[in-house]
Amino acid sequence: MARIARIGAMLAAAAIFAAACGGGAATPSATTTVTATLTDTGIALSESAIPAGKVTFQVVNKGTVLHSLVLLKTDLPHDKIPADAKDASKVSETGSLAATGSFGVGETKTFTRDLAAGSYVLICNEPAHYIVGMHLGLVVK
Repeated sequence: MARIARIGAMLAAAAIFAAACGGGAATPSATTTVTATLTDTGIALSESAIPAGKVTFQVVNKGTVLHSLVLLKTDLPHDKIPADAKDASKVSETGSLAATGSFGVGETKTFTRDLAAGSYVLICNEPAHYIVGMHLGLVVK
């Protein structure tokens, strides 16, 4: 009888241990890191398609002037973002999920967002920068 009680106690302890170790619990997904390099005429990404979930953008200004990066959730092509109604030297930031603000040559800015599957556009929205080609599409799968 004592042996049955010990076996029962061991099984109960094993069940508690398994539950405590996350049996069936969801594990947090990994964060994807994407480097966005800004030059004076474009944006280059280390990844052109990324998985949905938490994404960290490391944005590096390798240009010779101030730049910024804005992340837009949009189905528009990256080269068809309409002009801003109040400042024609910039484009509309409708759908903006994040922005670095202006930052200087050689500086790096970082932001993290949880992104759903879909189409996104990255732009530099300093005056006239979009017009010279500082925009890029990003696919999240």
